[in-house]
Amino acid sequence: MGLLDRIRLAERAHQAVGHFNVANFEMLKAVAAVAARRGAPVVIGTSEGEREYLGLPQAVALVRSYGLYLNADHTRELAGVRAAAEAGYDMVIFDAAGNPLEENIRLTREATAVARRIKPDIIVEGELGYIGTSSAVLDAVPEGAIIREEDMPTPDDARRFVEETGVDALAPAVGNIHGIMRNAQNPALSIERIRAIREAVSVPLVLHGGSGISDEDMRAAVAAGISVVHVSSELRLAWRNALERALGENKDELAPYRIMGSVVEAMEALVAEKLTLFGWTEN
Repeated sequence: MGLLDRIRLAERAHQAVGHFNVANFEMLKAVAAVAARRGAPVVIGTSEGEREYLGLPQAVALVRSYGLYLNADHTRELAGVRAAAEAGYDMVIFDAAGNPLEENIRLTREATAVARRIKPDIIVEGELGYIGTSSAVLDAVPEGAIIREEDMPTPDDARRFVEETGVDALAPAVGNIHGIMRNAQNPALSIERIRAIREAVSVPLVLHGGSGISDEDMRAAVAAGISVVHVSSELRLAWRNALERALGENKDELAPYRIMGSVVEAMEALVAEKLTLFGWTEN
């Protein structure tokens, strides 16, 4: 079944599809293991940096071997759109959200056309509203990030963007940011704005910056119409913390697979927690 069909099925069941960025084999292994246990469709994301590190054909082969879907996350140039489509990615996100609405529409429309000329069934997602760019632990909200309701995209903006770009999915700024705040809770989501945009457009809504959002807000966002949720920073943090512990506890060990087992388990716990929030319980 295609990814868009799986997303629609999840919507009807009041669930959201989990999207997890990976940068190495252990991250992919952890996500795949939990997805298999839950029977949940999962999207694996690779950012531009992660794609450069992993290699596009290598990422496609690895993700395909687990039967998961693959997304080219936050692609900002047409060359990146072409490369992902040619490599066989299931989905590409074109990110021109830092531009004014008119320019964002123009650039995204061009990216959509480029992707579909190469791979007609590829899913193209567009972004509306800037939420920062760094999947990291933050000391402050990213400069310019839209977190006030009066600055967020309106339902009319969303409707126009979808109609004029032809995208298959939309990621609006609704109070979410990329990254995790170090000493504070991430900003609250506008559940009412999610609901209003959901009513205005026919395509699935995607929530970026799913790390650091309160459980209450996450459940409410899914109930209001979010169909896909991105998680990256928290998975990276789980990897780093578990790896530091494992190295400290195994100072003389040289075999990576003897060290990485507990690291994978820590990431599995995080993925399981997120999928539960998105509505995927244990089988």
